[in-house]
Amino acid sequence: MRNAVEDTVKNNNSNRDITAAFDGSWQKRGHTSLNGVVSVTCLETGKVLDFECLSKYCFKCKNRSNKDHTFEKNFEGFCGRMESDDILKIFQRSERLSNVSLFLLKVHKNIQELSKLMPRCYAMLLW
Repeated sequence: MRNAVEDTVKNNNSNRDITAAFDGSWQKRGHTSLNGVVSVTCLETGKVLDFECLSKYCFKCKNRSNKDHTFEKNFEGFCGRMESDDILKIFQRSERLSNVSLFLLKVHKNIQELSKLMPRCYAMLLW
């Protein structure tokens, strides 16, 4: 993913402000899914810049198959908040690790929640 970010910056005349589309996908419809993923795609290059997976469940803990394992559960709360939480994590990570500012173009309906947390969040609602 880091290569995709650096290629995008290079193609953007070293400008580290990137316009991106964020989109989520879920294991189940509605707000009952235990797992979800959000991907970030650069609008100029079409390259996936980052992604974040969230899970409300650890199958290994449930099956008690192995006491020493990587804990898979990394989200607590209402399933409808998964996408905005993922987007926030990606924003923070992009600034911290790549020194890149991502600008939202496509987001979920819950942009009000994001705009409270991120004053630099520009968005055009498509839904």
